[in-house]
Amino acid sequence: MAHNVTTWASLLLEGTTRLREAGVQLPRLEAELLLAHLAGVRREDVLAGTSGSPVRGLAARYRRAIARRCGGEPFAYIAGHKEFMSLDFAVTPAVLVPRPETELLVETAIARLSGVARPSAVEVGTGSGAVAISMAVAIPALRVWAVDVSAGAVRVARTNALRHGVEGRVQVVVGDLLEAPGLPPPGTVGLVVANLPYVPAGVFGRLAPEVALYEPRLALDGGKDGLEVVSRFLPQAARYLPPGGSLGLECDPGQCTLLTELLRQAGFEGIEVCQDLSGRARVVWGVKGGKAD
Repeated sequence: MAHNVTTWASLLLEGTTRLREAGVQLPRLEAELLLAHLAGVRREDVLAGTSGSPVRGLAARYRRAIARRCGGEPFAYIAGHKEFMSLDFAVTPAVLVPRPETELLVETAIARLSGVARPSAVEVGTGSGAVAISMAVAIPALRVWAVDVSAGAVRVARTNALRHGVEGRVQVVVGDLLEAPGLPPPGTVGLVVANLPYVPAGVFGRLAPEVALYEPRLALDGGKDGLEVVSRFLPQAARYLPPGGSLGLECDPGQCTLLTELLRQAGFEGIEVCQDLSGRARVVWGVKGGKAD
């Protein structure tokens, strides 16, 4: 075996086998994508074997990557990027891996900004910047301020803003929720979105290892009931938004009823619950009550 020539096919077979044995859900696909990423070629080239034999040293790097994935490290951290809203975002262990269900928050925010002459928004808990940047790409006139308490996350978000050419319209700042230097004055921005930590602290032991062991707990831990950060944030949002301003929050489906009540208590009206593709409540919107100036 030691004298066999390493080929694309043999590496794929080895990677697929190891990933399957480790319980990875899509072992063949991930084996193909990892190999293509490390080789700097298209997945189609790997499948067709049109790139010839793997370059020197690739097999060793591929096996190390496969070992990391078998150990539970998220694919996106190994590859260094993740697709979201059909855009490619750099990701590191400083940020959560962007998830498909969060696209609903972006889609509903875009719909609410439709027709606004000079749209502006604030995103709180930006992480990789995927939400704010996707909104800015979709709406060329939009100006967004993106906030995160983590300096590491802010660096990743700024990198992604540059990657997608929206650094002039997406300002990323370090701050604690809406108490962040560099944000516009209260009452001047009509829409705020947030994907804040909402995992109850007691649930961490039941999370998938690739989430509990690798993704930043700061971005996940919502305290005892999962809503500690949200409960602190809502009064800030009520003070920050003008009357008629919109607030959109991603939430755990099981928290939806309580979250809508918290929004009402904070002075929000017109509560709308949006369901994801699986029919589960995923995003809640509210409009700040009172009369606009």
